[in-house]
Amino acid sequence: MTADAGGPAVRPSPAVPERRRRRLRRRGFVWIGAAGALVVLAGTGLTWWTSDHARLPAPSGPAPVGRARLTFTENVPDGLGDSPTSPRQVAVTLLYPAVRSGPASPYAPGRLAGPVAADMHVPAFLLNQMVRPHLRDGASAASRTPLLVFLPGWSTPAQYYTSTLEDIASHGYAVAAVWPTDCSDFTVLGHRVVRQTRAGRDPTLSTPDPGAAVPVRRRVADYWLRDASTVIDRLLAAGSPWRAHLDPGRVGAFGNSFGGAVAAELTARDRRVRAAADLGGGPVEGIESAASVRGPIMLLRADDRARGFGSDQAERDRTAYAYSYSSAKPLYDFVLRGFLPETFVSDKAVLARRFARARGPSAHDTVTVPDRLLVSFFDHHLRGTPGPFPPPGTPG
Repeated sequence: MTADAGGPAVRPSPAVPERRRRRLRRRGFVWIGAAGALVVLAGTGLTWWTSDHARLPAPSGPAPVGRARLTFTENVPDGLGDSPTSPRQVAVTLLYPAVRSGPASPYAPGRLAGPVAADMHVPAFLLNQMVRPHLRDGASAASRTPLLVFLPGWSTPAQYYTSTLEDIASHGYAVAAVWPTDCSDFTVLGHRVVRQTRAGRDPTLSTPDPGAAVPVRRRVADYWLRDASTVIDRLLAAGSPWRAHLDPGRVGAFGNSFGGAVAAELTARDRRVRAAADLGGGPVEGIESAASVRGPIMLLRADDRARGFGSDQAERDRTAYAYSYSSAKPLYDFVLRGFLPETFVSDKAVLARRFARARGPSAHDTVTVPDRLLVSFFDHHLRGTPGPFPPPGTPG
């Protein structure tokens, strides 16, 4: 023990034995190695899990699929937006048959990843590892393909139909998926995320009076019809880079729910649309031009029995649709056994089957059953493919 003059005594700290220091170092190396092994295992497991479980069903057609994201400005004010005097803009995702394949592109590129990840309740940095499409951004497009305009369900972003749309595109169709501005949960216009506005919400969700909702739904349907016709105009315009790749004489439309009803009405509003298909929709109450809907029209309906309704409800639905679309010649009406209304939102239905014990058809059938009918329908009525329609073995 030593002491400074006039100060207290200080006991020096004993040195840590060398053997103990070596033991601590070994333990540190063991913990670091274990943590590294866990990181490697987690990364390997995530890679296996996403590659095995989260890839969307492979397209059934022979053509590789390209994708382009476009934004068009209309010559009318956006009466559904927060700034009703601003010109209306509409986003379009164009999926098309490509001349050669390449590495797959992200499911939700750019600014789209944030809102999609939030809606799916997954971290944004994991989204494009967890959900993988088969398409390629910017791939060279094939020439003179038929054009199909797609309209989603009200509030449902067009993004969630990717597996259906890329499957149809693989059969030689260019599919222009419209994002109805102000009416989808989210839309990306350029670098700007646009949310659903008050004027763009489905009134049937907030009013107990069905009659009060009719004029609102009629007004929204008119905007959607104008959006669809604008997309056809711009893609087929003389100066459009897409004109050489599209056949202006073979244009069709299809959609889901409210979008399906609007697609059917588009045959009355736009003479270029030669055939339409309605997935899980039905006539929009209040549409004045329902009587002038032109055929051919195909209805693909959910299974009322799978929804817990009896056969009497199914028969009432069939009668109501046949009456409302009586001017369509021909009119095809199919019930897809086991399909629920939400099954037509293909990506969410596929992921629900892959990651949970959801009701409904398998992930494969979710896409292939309706797509087989859609491709056969448009082949028959746009391409003039010989053979009977519906094809043998058609469900419903």
